[in-house]
Amino acid sequence: MGRKLFSEISPLTYRIAVERQRWQRRAKDLGRRGAFAAERSAQDLPVKVYRHNSLIRRTLGNTELGL
Repeated sequence: MGRKLFSEISPLTYRIAVERQRWQRRAKDLGRRGAFAAERSAQDLPVKVYRHNSLIRRTLGNTELGL
């Protein structure tokens, strides 16, 4: 078996690794020349890229949904 990653040692080291990634992303965002979107449009985009289709609530034969 290979060497463990730092984040796999314990829950504490996992949280440290996550915070490190967040700080790196923030630093990268500060260095960007372009600005993020300043306002949000109420209109939908013309193309839907992804649609979630959950199978959690579906009927199986003649089973009641309340069960």
